[in-house]
Amino acid sequence: AYPTSVLVAAAGNDEKPIRNAPFFPAAYSFVLGVEATDPGGGYASFSNYDQDGPTYSGYNEGYNYAIRAPGNSIYSTMFDDTYASLSGTSMAAPIVAGAAGLLVWQNPTWSKEKIRAQLVQSASGVSDNSTGLLNIYSALTFTPSPVIKLVTGSIIVGDGTGDKDGKVDAGETITLTMTLRNYGAGEATGTVATLTTIDEYTTINTGSSSFGDISAYATNTDLADPFVFSV
Repeated sequence: AYPTSVLVAAAGNDEKPIRNAPFFPAAYSFVLGVEATDPGGGYASFSNYDQDGPTYSGYNEGYNYAIRAPGNSIYSTMFDDTYASLSGTSMAAPIVAGAAGLLVWQNPTWSKEKIRAQLVQSASGVSDNSTGLLNIYSALTFTPSPVIKLVTGSIIVGDGTGDKDGKVDAGETITLTMTLRNYGAGEATGTVATLTTIDEYTTINTGSSSFGDISAYATNTDLADPFVFSV
């Protein structure tokens, strides 16, 4: 389903942070994992949650939950033509799925990654260490922008001119490559990163590295243009 669809899943109701127990499929980086909120907009007491926010992951695989939505006492249909108020992240996820569908209808040429990023980036209260609360009006009117972050675990140290042990040692010239991800809905064009140091024993030989254009939720690595420094 992923090649053609925006995937939305409930984050689970175990009251656990993603660092301790990621809940799948909601935790996958290509899925919009939805946490539940109480009537005041804070985390529902039962909801799993991502304490690192939607643009950082403590996992090399990039596990995240992406957004929050109402999930407490949601009036819904039941069997035999009846209705009841139910609570859970499974009540929050359909609200986000509906918002995604509305955004697709308004922007039929947008990629699924851009739809995802627009919902996350336009959410109320979103920050580097907190998911935001779904804001459908904002999602429909928000002007997208790029949000570039380092992918956890992607830094590779190359010491081909030294003892080749993959570590930085005195007297070596080091190449440094890494992967960046664009978590924003806007495309990052001509992305350039800069390496600096405050260490008097380190000399930056190549302090600028080009990552090119990075579209929404895409990644790029500077293998062809690594940073270089000497120790």
